[in-house]
Amino acid sequence: MPSVYGSGGLDRLKPLRNNDRMNTETVNPLAETERLDAEAVLRHAFEGAPLDPDVGRRVDERATRITEGVRRTRGVIDDETFLTLLADDE
Repeated sequence: MPSVYGSGGLDRLKPLRNNDRMNTETVNPLAETERLDAEAVLRHAFEGAPLDPDVGRRVDERATRITEGVRRTRGVIDDETFLTLLADDE
């Protein structure tokens, strides 16, 4: 009776090679810049270290982009509603 597994022997193993598509370790240079900027801001806030003006500018620009994105997707909340929401947290 013939084998349901082909010739009845084991399949040959292919030589191992680098599987780049499954590599989960990626380097995002923007994320690295953001991490370094965050560290500089924390050193400035908690240790009194001077803040490089370029770091401050980048942080301000990112904050502006994030705020604009939130306003675009969620809208702007009026002061009365905001205060009501704060009161609900108490």
